[in-house]
Amino acid sequence: MSITKKRYLLNKDCKELSNKPKIKVREESLFYTYVQLCKEVRYKQSNKKYFKTIKEGSGNNKNRVNRVISKKEFEEAKKDKIGKIIKRDKYKVKVEGEKFLVKLYKNDLKNIAILEKRFKKYNKNKNYKLPTLLNRCLLDDISLNKRYLDKNLALLGDPKKRGYELYSLYKKIDHNHNNIENFLFKQMSVEDGIRIILYKIYNDLKKDAQNLLANQSISNLKKIHSNLKTSKVILRNFRYLFDKNMYENLYKQISMLYKYIDLRYVDILKNDMDILEDIFDEKDLIKFIKTTDESIENNKMKIVKFIKGREFKIFMEQFRLILEDPAFIHEGKFDDNSLYTISKKTLKRKADKLQYLIKKYDSCCDIDSYRKFYKSTNKLLILLERFIVIYDDNRYIKMIKKLKLLKENLLTISAIYDDCSLLKGYIKSNTKTLQIQNKMSKKVLKYKNKKEKNLYKKISKKLDSIKKKEFKFE
Repeated sequence: MSITKKRYLLNKDCKELSNKPKIKVREESLFYTYVQLCKEVRYKQSNKKYFKTIKEGSGNNKNRVNRVISKKEFEEAKKDKIGKIIKRDKYKVKVEGEKFLVKLYKNDLKNIAILEKRFKKYNKNKNYKLPTLLNRCLLDDISLNKRYLDKNLALLGDPKKRGYELYSLYKKIDHNHNNIENFLFKQMSVEDGIRIILYKIYNDLKKDAQNLLANQSISNLKKIHSNLKTSKVILRNFRYLFDKNMYENLYKQISMLYKYIDLRYVDILKNDMDILEDIFDEKDLIKFIKTTDESIENNKMKIVKFIKGREFKIFMEQFRLILEDPAFIHEGKFDDNSLYTISKKTLKRKADKLQYLIKKYDSCCDIDSYRKFYKSTNKLLILLERFIVIYDDNRYIKMIKKLKLLKENLLTISAIYDDCSLLKGYIKSNTKTLQIQNKMSKKVLKYKNKKEKNLYKKISKKLDSIKKKEFKFE
């Protein structure tokens, strides 16, 4: 039977606690040699006894193998330790007839005191209330806060060393989906900033998936697709902060989901009645719209079924576990590790890439070059929209407006190309004679050329403005 815990952060100097008689006082020293998402290896000295513990699994399903080792094995293992050695005193106290475990940390963690209440059944801890005497010592309930787990204290040190506590920001995001500006600030470390941005995306994905299952609307499907794309862009541009295996696994899963949720048959030409009414008679127009509606509905229901399924639930659970476990995002190796400085450098790289592409392809634009511009513009826009909340500069607001207009026009020209290709395919499959097919195809081509001509001028102007010197991130 698995033992579950309630854990509390305590005032270390609380008299009600320090005056209680202590049971089984132990001096402990512990360190880790391996930490991954579902496995960790820990070595511990407790008074004069030595232990090696291997934990596998996650949450309440962890499997623990604990064995006694020699002092020599313990000292030898120190050569492979990761992070710091944790030293603490551990003892039991009895309050109002209940037993509690107290851990008092030392050295760099000397301000941390943790109280544990253990239960043999999970349901018993759900509505548990501490005795009144201990409530006077209580600073916070950290039962779900993984930052205070021993492995994270060893790898990352005191959770409050930066002046904020990440888990409390997560809880605020859970209750306030919309305003990310409340959770990011200039001097926040880049790794914590990226974690906050991804946690916000995780929350949005969860909310949009629930809404999609409730009302099956196309708008929620588009939001899921957009959030998966944003996740890919953030992960790709800050991959150096992540544990390599974790990053590769998560990025691969998000890419597979993004590809599977295919929206090509959601936004097609059926609403542009100009061309449809020109090439179809009334009977064929009704048939085309009906066929298109069926394609959209079938594609939508396939995706809804997938969102309901086990694979999507597993992905969401892994995404959450990774973001809540601080061991999987590392500190960047920079002189200035602030979100403000590093985000500016990242934006500069993306802006330089877009300007390079514009210079390279501007004189010979075709649909492939416009698609390259679109991808680069979209990536830069995704990043800029996430970081704009920490910049006090109106230039960046103007940049966002320019990039949005450029993205919209590039997306439109790409959509025209795709829609006309789909329309030609439909005509080829559903017209009885080659003569009628050619006649209808010529009308589609004429429509395409006319639309593209108007867009080329708009896009060309916007590309020129991006090439100018004021479009910089210094």
